[in-house]
Amino acid sequence: MNRNRMAVPLAICVWIAAARLAASSQKAEEGIKLYEAGRHADARAMLEAAFREDPKDARAAGYLGRVLLATDELE
Repeated sequence: MNRNRMAVPLAICVWIAAARLAASSQKAEEGIKLYEAGRHADARAMLEAAFREDPKDARAAGYLGRVLLATDELE
């Protein structure tokens, strides 16, 4: 297979992988906005709900960790 014919399927695979990594639920997005606004208690509730719905949501998990660090809830 020549180089040009391989480029299209590879590009499609990369695009799909990037879309999956970037995908977050609406709850996660709202939780992130709340975190950035300094509303940690509200952000925690929203991010926990998002994480329960999709435990593979890396953004929800990451921001939930940030909330817990910001509120000294490390246990």
